[in-house]
Amino acid sequence: MSRSKRVAVDLVVSAAVPFIAIWLYEWANWIAMAGQGYSATLTVSGWLPSGVAAVSTGGISPLTKSFQVVLAISFLVPFGALFGRAKLFVSKTLVISMAGVFVASSYWELLSVVNTVPMAVHTTIFVVSAGTISFFTLWVLDHPRRFHTIIRVPARS
Repeated sequence: MSRSKRVAVDLVVSAAVPFIAIWLYEWANWIAMAGQGYSATLTVSGWLPSGVAAVSTGGISPLTKSFQVVLAISFLVPFGALFGRAKLFVSKTLVISMAGVFVASSYWELLSVVNTVPMAVHTTIFVVSAGTISFFTLWVLDHPRRFHTIIRVPARS
């Protein structure tokens, strides 16, 4: 495949990655809650899931939310490996970034435990965590240090 065709395919595939990631995250949420015995219901609005509702008298266990994050990442990461083998660098980078958002969201899921901190601080912690996790994951996994043919990242020392 020529370089220009590969870039075009990469951009098209990368446009679908957030859509797929949202579905995987909500499916993982539903599986985690249903697996823990909660009466989980997946709500869909148009083409996207809008959330999972669960019936629980004692609240949702933090372990359930952690399990959701692990499931979501385990469903998403194979896409990154597939895109990496196909040399779809933008798509692979986007998948790894989404996985970083999933890991950071485990913090977001526990906000009810630490509700005394202002929302702006929580948002900042979430964004910095997601960005840091994504960058270091790419830095470790992208051996030629090339996110894309144009972008170079400093090598580890």
